[in-house]
Amino acid sequence: MDNRTVEDARQCVRVVRAETPEDGGVFGSAARRFAYPVYGGSPQYVQALRDVVVMLMIEKKPAVEHLEEILAVPGIDMIQWGGVDFSMSIGKPGASRSPEVKAVKRQVIETALKMGVQPRAEISSIEQAQYYLDLGVRHFCMGWDTGILHNWWKTNGEQLRKLVGTESLVGEQFAL
Repeated sequence: MDNRTVEDARQCVRVVRAETPEDGGVFGSAARRFAYPVYGGSPQYVQALRDVVVMLMIEKKPAVEHLEEILAVPGIDMIQWGGVDFSMSIGKPGASRSPEVKAVKRQVIETALKMGVQPRAEISSIEQAQYYLDLGVRHFCMGWDTGILHNWWKTNGEQLRKLVGTESLVGEQFAL
């Protein structure tokens, strides 16, 4: 779900919390990895639902405009910035690394920390961590499955093509 409003944020919390009077959620009994081997409706199962980390992507212009209200929703544990979607939502696709978008990202991180909601930063190398550490960020996503796999295939595919002498066929027959 793309969060844009306070109501969107409330709904995100609601769908992961147990359907009990105390928790106010709508999540019923279901076999899930986090609850194994405790299936269905037990106190341990309800506690497992309470322990789920609710993390929202802040990546739409309306979400930034209503950021403090969204971060004040009880049950929001963490946020992550989404610069690519944000740049699209402000009518500037491809500008996720522009000074304007970087300034908004910093504002989002600083606001989250000020309000006691942990931000998570997405980085692709350890060298990128220091900037975020200096801001107070302590949670990171280092790479993602599609990027890791793409880089592995690209590097190893190039090496294999060189080894078998087919590097000139790249783009003709052997597209990655």
